[in-house]
Amino acid sequence: MRFLLVAPRYCPPGFAWPFPLGLGYISASLKRAGYDVHCRSLSFYDGKTEDLVAQAIAEVNPDVFGTGGISPMYPEIQATLAAAKAIKPEMVTVAGGGMLTSRPEKVMSLTDTDIGVIGEGEHTIVELAEALSQGRDISTVEGIIYPDGKGGFNRTAPRPAFKDLDSLPWVDYEGFDLASLLKLQNIVDEPFFNYRDDPRVLSMILSRSCPFSCTFCYHPNGKIYRERSLDDFFAEFKTRRAQYDINLLNIADELFSMKKRRILEFCEGIAPYNIPWTTQLHVRVIDEEVITAMKKSGCILNSYGLESANEKILVSMKKKATIEQIENALELTERNNICIQGNFIFGDPAETLETANDTMDWWSRNRKYKVNLSIMQSYPGAENYDSAMAEGKFTDSNETLTQGYFNITGLDDQTIGEINEKVLAFRHSLVVPGKILKFEREEDKNPHPFRGAYFRIQWGCPHCDHVNDFRNVLTGAPHHRHCITLTCRKCLKRSEIENLTKKPIRHPEAERMFAEYEELKTEGQSEKALLRLQEIVRLPQKGEHPPDAVITATFEYAKVLNRAGKNRDASSLMARIIPSRAFDPIYTLTYAHFLLAEGAYSAGKLFAQATQRLAEGKNQQIFNVAQELEAFARQMQDDQPSPTFFLGRNQQSTAPKHST
Repeated sequence: MRFLLVAPRYCPPGFAWPFPLGLGYISASLKRAGYDVHCRSLSFYDGKTEDLVAQAIAEVNPDVFGTGGISPMYPEIQATLAAAKAIKPEMVTVAGGGMLTSRPEKVMSLTDTDIGVIGEGEHTIVELAEALSQGRDISTVEGIIYPDGKGGFNRTAPRPAFKDLDSLPWVDYEGFDLASLLKLQNIVDEPFFNYRDDPRVLSMILSRSCPFSCTFCYHPNGKIYRERSLDDFFAEFKTRRAQYDINLLNIADELFSMKKRRILEFCEGIAPYNIPWTTQLHVRVIDEEVITAMKKSGCILNSYGLESANEKILVSMKKKATIEQIENALELTERNNICIQGNFIFGDPAETLETANDTMDWWSRNRKYKVNLSIMQSYPGAENYDSAMAEGKFTDSNETLTQGYFNITGLDDQTIGEINEKVLAFRHSLVVPGKILKFEREEDKNPHPFRGAYFRIQWGCPHCDHVNDFRNVLTGAPHHRHCITLTCRKCLKRSEIENLTKKPIRHPEAERMFAEYEELKTEGQSEKALLRLQEIVRLPQKGEHPPDAVITATFEYAKVLNRAGKNRDASSLMARIIPSRAFDPIYTLTYAHFLLAEGAYSAGKLFAQATQRLAEGKNQQIFNVAQELEAFARQMQDDQPSPTFFLGRNQQSTAPKHST
């Protein structure tokens, strides 16, 4: 029996993606059982999904077609399965992973799947292969779901979680062509990739699942936390490092460990390899001895599940962490020059304006940790998703499998929308810019076929003044259009570098309309000019970044609204465009003014400070005005009983006038 396992498209061709460890274990298990297995990662190839699937099936002529992944990947997985079934209807299609495990019947009803694998699939897929190849009844195979022939589905008995991870074969890195994936990895693709000009990153696991039950998490591998022996891990790592010339190690566990002894033993085992490595830990396990051992053994990044700086929200999320533990872990990690990766997420069911303000206040006072800001995402299987659905906040549908965002708070949609709007603006706009000393194309390197030219970026770290010299930088990713975040190789703190290679995004219609606006304004036809601005702002757009003419028009219209006393509306418009102008002190100064005018004094202060960083030594007038706005914000803050980042819709204030 011949199998074709397909990793769905994770990203456009030419970009690196996380190695599909789940499918890699499935492939290895089938191969060890003696089956003929062929693998394909669609992300390697340019073209339509249906064409790529057709080509793979034509080359392999499989009896069984398998794929899978997590819920956000549903559209691509569904397209992959549909293409497979259309090309070879008699072929058995099998799907698995978190997407199917979280909602087996729903996913089966929405996809061209003959058999679904629920939970961990290594043992299940081998037993299923035996039943299919021998023509036996598959109802005896534990952990699967399949049509009952009457419009419904049969679920077999659940498969118990197996405890001996060492019994699994090593991941099939060869089958899914890790060697080619390593060639695609670039210094800017992940924060810890910054450590090497030519990163070659291996992802491995030391454990499965997680001992915690955070309400926004779903564990596809079940709720039983299991650890792999360090002997087995290091045996595989030693082999793979030599095989693939690995220079960075990513431990991809949901949670590395909660056992101090195990962490120290791992540090002792990894140290002789002299390789930088990263992992994810819970703040409760961090102390001086642990951090010191991790640093000494090569750890360059710790990822922490922080989520909130409000005790009420941490309890609601079932984080099993306190603000004190969070602060202790971050302080120790930062002091030992280990890069910090963490998020604050807004939108828990218990979220209020007060709790959101508390978290933002902590964030604003601890910017040195570079904690990210995010919006709560809810996916099937997570407690908060299931609870919100049971309360009737939404229904389980095709869209909810992948939508991710729902208002599951007690706040009305407009208020939570305003919180989300500011969170995204703060996340992408409050830059700590590195000083660019050199930004030049590397002429001796041929352009990447999908990502353009390579650049050398020499920059001064604003945290420690170290001069970094980064080579082989590819600047063409959409999320790098305006800003490239880089990590200092001395202090391991992140800074934002303006992308000097960006080109204007053209929109001929918007440009024509803006020229008409300027002409009408010159002629004194203010009402018609204003209508033209409104039309530009409302133009439908493609892509994740607004065209330059739309940005300029939005900026002009926001100033009109501000002069009319519509401070909240003006601030809202600026929030849309400020990420695209985060390095322009005129834009950050204007946004600071609008925030102060609506009464968001704490937020306005942040943008006044950001403006000073951008204008210092370049524009003294803007720098001085920003200082005045910061002083005003501090004065107003002193009169407030609580932080003012997010406000009720009725609270507005005034701010000092300034000219842009």
